Amino acid sequence: GDRIYYSIPKANIVVFKTLIRENEIYSMKNFIVQGNNKLVKTTGHKYKLSFYMKTCVSHLSSDTFILNPFSFVQFPEIEAMVGMNRNHLLDFIGQVVGKEDTQAMVTKFGQQSKYIALYMEDLEQNRIKCTLFGESMGKVISFMDKPENEPVILVAQLFKPHFYLNEVSVQNSLYASRVFFNTDIADFVSFKN
Repeated sequence: GDRIYYSIPKANIVVFKTLIRENEIYSMKNFIVQGNNKLVKTTGHKYKLSFYMKTCVSHLSSDTFILNPFSFVQFPEIEAMVGMNRNHLLDFIGQVVGKEDTQAMVTKFGQQSKYIALYMEDLEQNRIKCTLFGESMGKVISFMDKPENEPVILVAQLFKPHFYLNEVSVQNSLYASRVFFNTDIADFVSFKN
C-alpha cells in the first residue's frame, strides 16, 4: 500500500501517453530509481521512479491488487503540520459547512485570477479552511449552485497545507489537485453514512 512518485521526461511522454491511465494497475520494469528531491511532493516516499525509452509497462487486471487512490489525512494531523514540510500534498474528506464569496487576486506571476474559500468539517466536527483556485474553483461554484437537499461532501486529492498568520488551511495545487463532490466512491459513501 505504499506510494511512490514517477516521472516521464518530456521527450518520452509520447511513448507512455497512451499506455498509462490514472487509477489503473500496471507491471513495470526497466526504470530508474532516484532520490525524490522534488519541490512539491505527491508522496512522502524518499525515492521516485523515472521512466525512459526502455521502460516496459503492462496493464494488469483490476483484481490483481486492491487500489485505493486516496490516503486521507485527518484535520488535526493537518493542523499539527505547522512548521513541517509544506510541500507534501495530501488527501482529505469533509463536509462543506460554509463558503466565502469569490475573490479576485493576482498570482505571483502577475496574472489575474480568482479564488474561493470553503469551510470544511470532519466527522469529529473539526474545521479547516480550504481555498480553491483555477479549475477546482470553477467545479465547486457550478456544483454549489445546484439546488440539492443533501449535504455537500468534498473529497480532495493532492492538496497543499498552507500556513499563514498562525492559521492552518489547505489549498489546491494548480496542476495536481483533484476535487470530487457527492460522488459514489466508497470513502464518500462511508463518510456520508
